[in-house]
Amino acid sequence: MKTIMPVRIILMNIIALGLVTSSTRGQSWQQCSSLPEPMAPSAVAVNGTIYAVKGSDFYSASLTEPSSMYEYDPGVNVWTKKGSMNTMRTNFGMIELNGKIYVLGGISNNTYAAFVTLADVEAYDISTGLWQLKRSMPKSLYVFGLVSMDGKIYVIGGNSKTTNNGSRLDSTSNRLFEYTPETDTWTERASMQKQRSWSDAVAINHKIYAIGGNNGIPLSGENTIEEFDPASNMWTMKTAFTNGFDGQCQAVAMNGKIYTLSSDITSSGAFTKAVIGEYDPALGTWIEKSQMLSPVMDFGKVVYHDQLYLVGGHPVTAMNYSNKVFKYDPATNSQASLPNISQWRNAVVETGGIIYAIGGVNSSGAFYNRVMKYNTINDPTSVQQPQGKPESFRLDQNYPNPFNPETSIRWEVPVGTHVTLRVSDALGRSIMTLVDEYKSPGTYCTSFSANPLSLASGVYFYTLAAGNSSQTRKMMFMK
Repeated sequence: MKTIMPVRIILMNIIALGLVTSSTRGQSWQQCSSLPEPMAPSAVAVNGTIYAVKGSDFYSASLTEPSSMYEYDPGVNVWTKKGSMNTMRTNFGMIELNGKIYVLGGISNNTYAAFVTLADVEAYDISTGLWQLKRSMPKSLYVFGLVSMDGKIYVIGGNSKTTNNGSRLDSTSNRLFEYTPETDTWTERASMQKQRSWSDAVAINHKIYAIGGNNGIPLSGENTIEEFDPASNMWTMKTAFTNGFDGQCQAVAMNGKIYTLSSDITSSGAFTKAVIGEYDPALGTWIEKSQMLSPVMDFGKVVYHDQLYLVGGHPVTAMNYSNKVFKYDPATNSQASLPNISQWRNAVVETGGIIYAIGGVNSSGAFYNRVMKYNTINDPTSVQQPQGKPESFRLDQNYPNPFNPETSIRWEVPVGTHVTLRVSDALGRSIMTLVDEYKSPGTYCTSFSANPLSLASGVYFYTLAAGNSSQTRKMMFMK
């Protein structure tokens, strides 16, 4: 099991998209079951299930009660309303760790000018479907960096409202707080050298990197990156990226490196150029990988198989939202335009090799309950051939789903071992064994056809077992 957990947080950050070098044909976004209510949610995917909760941004200021958690099962294409949070809030941080989804800080549900920042923390237990209040953060905060690493949660910088007189006045923090779930305790660690809000953070090799952000001075941002070592409780200022993110940026970790997507901003607030940067923590060096066009903010991002997918957003110079979708491949430093999405600002998650865009809001503040999905696998083949050595055991959601009569199942094994892939019905009775043999490390795609089996319409299960690992997913056959 990996000790460093990926960051899952929805924040309003400015990046740039463009310089399209190729396009992907033959695929499109497909509509799933809609959310039970329109919203611009925060969302995470955990063990093949998607969880979404209303209130990720200022657009959700119309809340009249604490938001409910909604659970989506891709196998049967159904949303289920679960328990409600204890605190009514928007613009919070959300992150999953060890089977619980934590919601931290944010702002009270008041007007944008007169809101109050919160320190409240609560956790949603996936196994029980209930929320539980946790110990509050030492400081009320919003728009902070958020990362989990080695079983702990770290809150990095952020803003805290200092007055409530009808005008918004924020104090930007350089403080770092560490939360230990087992003891429900907060510990203040060493402070950063720079104040940061609207920044991003990633964890690599048991160290945390705080990247860019606003330093508390209007229209003045940071192009710096700081490294935190929990063992020594020290921050180290690293080489600044002089060719990008003079302020807000998005960052992801792939293959031991950090990739940033950002725009330069002038003192007048104009955006000059958009840049993809690559930082190598081992060498402490930056490389400007590509210049990108059409600066965009409020986008969704996911990483799948070392590919970065960027969905939606709107140009920073206008409030008309974008329906564009792009993919960036760091190995080839290339960008591709993907099929457009039929909605605008949304939460974006990936599970089972499928990207889901959930809800959204347009420039008029109208919410959507549409849920769209995009399959990242081009023309799945029934031939079971390795496609590269993966890092972990994985079973993807079948595609298409629902299906009739055939569907494809993609799976991965990181080491050579005996593998079984079996299909069963809702009562656990075996329907068909698709794989039962030794397999070399690799990524495989196996076809399943209902044609020779005279199956009834309904839910079926497929289970992948390899060594000490196993995983089961649902799929739906519809005649």
